[in-house]
Amino acid sequence: MPALLYAFLESDIANRLATGSNNQSAELTSMPLSLSQFKDTAIEHIQTRDTPVVGLRQAREAKCGRQLQTDTNHGRHFEYLAEFPDGSTHWYPSVLIAKDLTDEFEDLSMKHASEVAEVVESKGTELTVRRRDNTVDHLHQNQVFWAEDPAEEYLPLHDEEIDALIKHGHDDEHLDVCVPATLTLRFEWAKFKTTTAGTTVRKDDAFDAKVYENVTFTNTSIMWGKENAYQFQQRTIPFVIVNNGAFINIAVSHGRDGDELGDKAGSASVTYAAETYSGSTDKGATFSKTPLFKMTAESYAIHLTINQPSWETFVPVEKVVSSGIGRSGALLLQSSSGERVFVVIGVHNWVRWCDIVTGIPSENSAGKVLAMYYGDGEEGFMKWKTLLEHSVRNAAGLISGSGAARPSWVGFDYIVYVDAKFDHTYPVQSKLSR
Repeated sequence: MPALLYAFLESDIANRLATGSNNQSAELTSMPLSLSQFKDTAIEHIQTRDTPVVGLRQAREAKCGRQLQTDTNHGRHFEYLAEFPDGSTHWYPSVLIAKDLTDEFEDLSMKHASEVAEVVESKGTELTVRRRDNTVDHLHQNQVFWAEDPAEEYLPLHDEEIDALIKHGHDDEHLDVCVPATLTLRFEWAKFKTTTAGTTVRKDDAFDAKVYENVTFTNTSIMWGKENAYQFQQRTIPFVIVNNGAFINIAVSHGRDGDELGDKAGSASVTYAAETYSGSTDKGATFSKTPLFKMTAESYAIHLTINQPSWETFVPVEKVVSSGIGRSGALLLQSSSGERVFVVIGVHNWVRWCDIVTGIPSENSAGKVLAMYYGDGEEGFMKWKTLLEHSVRNAAGLISGSGAARPSWVGFDYIVYVDAKFDHTYPVQSKLSR
């Protein structure tokens, strides 16, 4: 190499080491440097040793740091402990060790190696290990070579989980894909079902199979027990709700609470997303399947069936769904003679109620009447949360009924069966007749 070029390289390298102004300085300081890269003035002393190496005794990963003008660079390299004929040892970087020595070191290190099945105890740097043949040995931690574990196998995602992940990623929604839930049941049989599109239920893999003994799962339902078995039991069934971000609509059915079974009243509760939803049926119910509750968005509708026993016909003219007063719905009816009736169905604290407002002027809409009587209007003399379960309102005052099947009398020649089916609570049937 020409002397001028050699001098130039020395000057350039020394300048980079001193200033740290170039990215190459990081490369130069990440490993040991040869003497040819330094000026004589930068070398304090040189020690040489012309002695053969007996062998390599240990190996380690070393971290070195060199102070630059801008920062401290930390490099990593592998070192071997070399032993000389006089018994002395010294650590040398792997780049300075011949390949035949490193191969010999690896062969000797692994020649008598035996696989460790379990680390039984650890005290300081000493390990007590159990090998594959069940023998126990005591080792220094430096004598243990840690092998990398193979990548764990993963269970394939369900189709619903993939759909949910895609939806959340597309809409940038941060929602739980799989939410743990618990269904607690106490009766002879029960069925849990979700009817919301995009929502499924499945077993929780974290629980043992015995937890799901005699429990039948489908993509949208959980069934336990046998109808009319009259063998009341209590079960707690963990499961997972897989949801794509939509509101969740859940219905639970169970056996009747027969009086002949004494205090063995059926009950159910679902714990989901840190909330518990519960409900029970009335004692002595004559039906065997009773929807207890649902969880969904607050959308409510009223379905009316009008049975015409006389000359006057009432038809719906305006419907109010999911009103601002809370969990309620309303329908404005108008008869063939022009009489207008306002029917309101609501739910408060899981208690259903029905109100009838009569004498509605033709200029008033359903939305206006709802605000007048159930909002903050001047005519709202009875507040939302104080309404009786079944009450009838007219211009002359308030008449109340106490039972779902008990007729409440109003002055019209028609029979109205109000069958209000809510997404959030019990089915309701109120009978109004003349």
